[in-house]
Amino acid sequence: QTRSRYVAIPAVEGGMSCNDPLEETRPCEDLPECDHADCEWAQWSRFGVCSQSCGGGFRARNRTVTQEPTRGGNTCEALDSISEIEACNTKPCYEECIDGLWAVWEGWGECSR
Repeated sequence: QTRSRYVAIPAVEGGMSCNDPLEETRPCEDLPECDHADCEWAQWSRFGVCSQSCGGGFRARNRTVTQEPTRGGNTCEALDSISEIEACNTKPCYEECIDGLWAVWEGWGECSR
């Protein structure tokens, strides 16, 4: 609520002037609170397909905001993400370590000179 006033008679010839505020504001009393809605996240989607079949890959899932905040409702936290990524198929592609092995040398070719 606000209220205002004006100077009805200005000070004249050294009279004391009116220096106080011309307007006042105070909170309203006994008003019903407005309905509001807080931000709400949807459920996470299922994780997608892994980027690798073995040796370590990644997969992701997403979610969206289903309710935007209204009339002063709480916002969705910025720290809450709209996507998540996790490691997948982290097993090595070969169960056993296999050392390389050279084949037998072939016979010598003819001289180039």
